[in-house]
Amino acid sequence: MPESPRWLCANDQEEEGIRVTQWLHPNDEKLQQEEIDRLNIYIGYKERLKEMLKGRWRVMHLIRDTRTLQQILLGCMLQIFQQLSAINAIMQVFTD
Repeated sequence: MPESPRWLCANDQEEEGIRVTQWLHPNDEKLQQEEIDRLNIYIGYKERLKEMLKGRWRVMHLIRDTRTLQQILLGCMLQIFQQLSAINAIMQVFTD
């Protein structure tokens, strides 16, 4: 059994990854191409992530995007309101 195509592509063996994909789906060229495209997207994402984290890693990289910042703040606010409303204590009492 060969290595997975994703592992092969992640370890700089793209040609072997393509061959394994063709071996896994011998009769479906469309599925082969979709799998190869997904692998290429994965490789590109992994390389961009390495470049981003190459220097000093900062939390600011995570919250630079306003949508991500909004999601983090929403999660924090929900946790704060949950603690202030004492719903955890109420749920503990009523479930026993």
